Amino acid sequence: MQKRKICVVVTARPSYSRIKTALAAIDQHPDLELQLVIAGSALLDRYGNAVDFIEKDGFKIVNSDISLE
Repeated sequence: MQKRKICVVVTARPSYSRIKTALAAIDQHPDLELQLVIAGSALLDRYGNAVDFIEKDGFKIVNSDISLE
């Protein structure tokens, strides 16, 4: 059976903190494939660039090209 893909878009660092546990559960599930997209203020240093936090937690980011500036 092919894995079901779940795409999650994170647009702000605080929203990542709230869904981190759910992301880990999706990532560890054998029948699911997590696709993580980072956008908006989550990419901006002045708002606490979330990319560093997410990569440090071991998640692979599939796209982070969507910026506000």
